[in-house]
Amino acid sequence: MIITREAISRAMLACPRDLFVPPPHRAEALADRPIRVEAAGFNISAPHVQAAALEALALEPGCRVLDVGCGCGIVTAYAAYLSGSRGEVVGVDIRPAALELATGNLQRLRQQNLEFSEVAAPISLELHNVFVPLRRHAGRYDAVHVGGAVPESRVGELVALLGPRGGRIVAPVASELRLITKLPDGTVRHRVLSSVAFSELELPRDVEVVQAIEAERSERARRVEVPGSTFASDLAGLAPPGADLAALAAEAARATEAEGGSSAAGAAAAATAEGTSSPRKAANGVRAERMEVDVGPGKATKPARSALTAAAVAPASPVDISREDADVDDGAAAPAPSDRGAVAGGAAAGSGGGGVPAYLSRAAAALQLGPPDCGLVGPGWRLPAHRRVLQARCELLRAHAGSGMRDSDATTFAAPPELDSREAVEAFLHYVYLDCLPPGGVESSAMPQLIHAGIYFGCHRLVKLCEWLLAKELMAAGEAAAAKASAASSRAGTQGQGQGQGQGPPGGGGSRERASGRSTSSGGSGGSGGSGGSGKIFGFATGAGGPADASARGPAGAAADPSRGSTGGSGGDAAAAAAATEAAEAAAAEELLASAVASAGPLLALADEYGLDGLRGVTLQFILDHFEAVSSSEGYRSMPRGLADAVAAEAVARYRELLGSLERMALQGGGD
Repeated sequence: MIITREAISRAMLACPRDLFVPPPHRAEALADRPIRVEAAGFNISAPHVQAAALEALALEPGCRVLDVGCGCGIVTAYAAYLSGSRGEVVGVDIRPAALELATGNLQRLRQQNLEFSEVAAPISLELHNVFVPLRRHAGRYDAVHVGGAVPESRVGELVALLGPRGGRIVAPVASELRLITKLPDGTVRHRVLSSVAFSELELPRDVEVVQAIEAERSERARRVEVPGSTFASDLAGLAPPGADLAALAAEAARATEAEGGSSAAGAAAAATAEGTSSPRKAANGVRAERMEVDVGPGKATKPARSALTAAAVAPASPVDISREDADVDDGAAAPAPSDRGAVAGGAAAGSGGGGVPAYLSRAAAALQLGPPDCGLVGPGWRLPAHRRVLQARCELLRAHAGSGMRDSDATTFAAPPELDSREAVEAFLHYVYLDCLPPGGVESSAMPQLIHAGIYFGCHRLVKLCEWLLAKELMAAGEAAAAKASAASSRAGTQGQGQGQGQGPPGGGGSRERASGRSTSSGGSGGSGGSGGSGKIFGFATGAGGPADASARGPAGAAADPSRGSTGGSGGDAAAAAAATEAAEAAAAEELLASAVASAGPLLALADEYGLDGLRGVTLQFILDHFEAVSSSEGYRSMPRGLADAVAAEAVARYRELLGSLERMALQGGGD
């Protein structure tokens, strides 16, 4: 094979083969022949075959490339180098061992080759069978490289991966290495490049296809997008020359994350700082965003008392802003909270018992605003603010100031009657001044009022941020319980195999998993978060990165305390402590799920009341996933009949969609 494109030569030199070959096979790395990696279950093609594929694909800077059966990741790396920093490369494989190998190889390449790190396209790796037709891949790519033999009857499924402008596929079809070209008018042409012998790609079963399609639909239902921040542009006219407003917001977000750990607060802060809820990049620019990952020990979450069930959903009736003449004490204290379920941290938000509120102390110096010249007032409290900041950040107050009405120069704004929580308004002002939720947190019962404040004053991104935070915590509760149940099931299966040897068929100790597109984000949506951390929201709580609180667990928690000692030997002590910790974590996950189940009905009502479509979709998904438990909860039974009907309608729609998928596969002559 003679390489005619210099760019391909540079790519192969930049990504040395011996870096991608596992250590036992390094001696074969420089030979122009395929290498069988038995431990990971795949072959590494000969360099001349890879070069021929790259020549035919003719990758250019900015290309979107899919590498099917990415194996050790070497062709993925070549494609990233050729596509450049404006491109995008996705590697998929059905073998977790292959993805683990590829991830390590690509990270080492970025560390050892600075040129590659600077010029290569971002890379994502995914556990996925390409013959599972997921929306996120359909019509997305300019080029597709396939590392295994494809049946003639399945070539059309590969063509469907190319974008509307057309593109190129290099794939072994039977014994031929083919270049398959899709033209912009939809015409598809085939050209044989050479004769080859490749292992066949594994085809998914019909049931796996249906499961993957349903999993993707569920994943879409769980997604709430947070729009990009407008903080810097909103306040640009108020900042002195050279002020870095983006740095101010980022610093506030980091402070929130530091106090909230990896909790929902930290996740919200990360989303605020990034302005998006896109998957988090892994180290060295390699994302493994859809690989399934295990939840390790010590990540259990700890439930708190549920406050959502007692939290009334405030009506969204409009209330005029007017000049308030009442004499309100600026230092009036907020009513003592009865149940401190903190949304974004652990302590009360605000000024810490008097003095300058946190939102002013951090922002005033950077913006050089001077003393406050207005305030928001409610029953028994007044919160200082600056008219220019409120007008810059709030649609309602901006429109009011420019209305020319008699009270357009008001210096005191009365919060609407439904917005009577000082903490909710203080959290609202914290967002206005610093673009993130307060480190101290928000009482769970005040969360509906914080959303109401965002809607009322016209801070739409704040509403979306709260919506995303609620959705994330709800789904984290279900995922934590599912992870514990899955781990328990795996242990039970392993014990059963050990006790029942010889009772099953040969090799019956486990079947080979076929990737079907089922996926979870390894980094969470928009940053840290999920089931580990220290935040709690509407009665959902997360631990501090360790076992559940022993003091709240009774005997199980006591047994997990190593200081209590044991009558057994050291091995017995360790086993007993591990078992007790595991039991405490399982109990914590169950209690967390119970709290979420109790909150699901009120959350659906909240989403319906305020028109929070993203939260509504997430809550409907949670209810359908846990319908037996949720439908018997008091919160669900007290929902309006219309919401219960909406749950039923959603279930029927999904059932019909499932039947439609099965019918389509039957007409196509699917497998089993």
